[in-house]
Amino acid sequence: MGLYLWHPKGPRGIEAWQWCGVDRAAPDAVKEMIRVDFTRTQAAAGIAAQDDTENFEEVTEATLGVIGRTLDFNYQMGMKRDYKKNMPDYPGDLSPYYSENNQMGFYRAWSRLMGV
Repeated sequence: MGLYLWHPKGPRGIEAWQWCGVDRAAPDAVKEMIRVDFTRTQAAAGIAAQDDTENFEEVTEATLGVIGRTLDFNYQMGMKRDYKKNMPDYPGDLSPYYSENNQMGFYRAWSRLMGV
């Protein structure tokens, strides 16, 4: 399991923290295998992280252009989806899909707290 925390560092900068979660009871050999695999794919020199970084850079560059500055981002991904229905055996709002489930959950909770 990978956990990620993104820290904005200004209008054109970001810092990413990554953790790899492994079952405490797993044998040391399994823990090491997972650590190495996570590092190979998700670390700064990994296969997937490099691709993600390039995508973030290109999105940033695209929004700086004349047309890009006139357009709004669409943050509606998954707004109509009932995440709990997808994984009824687990607590919380979980989804088997790549989504903005955590962000939507944050704003749902914020909305409840604000009485909206």
